[in-house]
Amino acid sequence: MIGRRPDPTNGLKKQLFLLPAGKEVLDQVNDAFDDVNKLVGTVDSEALLKLERISANLEEQI
Repeated sequence: MIGRRPDPTNGLKKQLFLLPAGKEVLDQVNDAFDDVNKLVGTVDSEALLKLERISANLEEQI
């Protein structure tokens, strides 16, 4: 998913490049984040605050 090549200006460094398979995965992840952001955008601030409290409570118990 990722290609690695030597840095043309510094032989000690490597540059990372996203290959086509990695680009597909990145697009899927970005789409998922877009979906989550749309859902969160529809939640009113009071409900979001309650969800944050529930999440914090769950984290404490884990």
